[in-house]
Amino acid sequence: MKTYCVIGLLLLFASFCLKVADVKAFDIPPGVYRIDQLEQAVKDATSHHKEIVFLYSDEKTTCPLCARASTAIMDKFKPNSVVVYFDKGGWQKAPAIVRDAANSPAAGKYIPITIIVNSGMTEVVSIIPYQRPGK
Repeated sequence: MKTYCVIGLLLLFASFCLKVADVKAFDIPPGVYRIDQLEQAVKDATSHHKEIVFLYSDEKTTCPLCARASTAIMDKFKPNSVVVYFDKGGWQKAPAIVRDAANSPAAGKYIPITIIVNSGMTEVVSIIPYQRPGK
């Protein structure tokens, strides 16, 4: 009987862990493009003469600071630019100019990393690293 209880508890614990792993720390708001929608984002930026803000982050992060910073970045830039979100799964889909900027020392070592490029994606306008509070 003890064996069945232990197995049952382990299965319950495993299912709880899997459920927790699927929880997103933040949602991508409407109006923010995902990297799979890059072509449409570029068209939008070009037609409205806006810069493109690439946000590299992890929507399933366990870090509440990263989650808050990511949503704050999207909220801040969305009204005046075109925002494109990507994570490690979309890394190869990001333009080389964005990947190079994100890998530069100026980008820092913590996520989120924000890269702003012109609408033609030919020039990096700004690199905004995440700075931990109090650092």
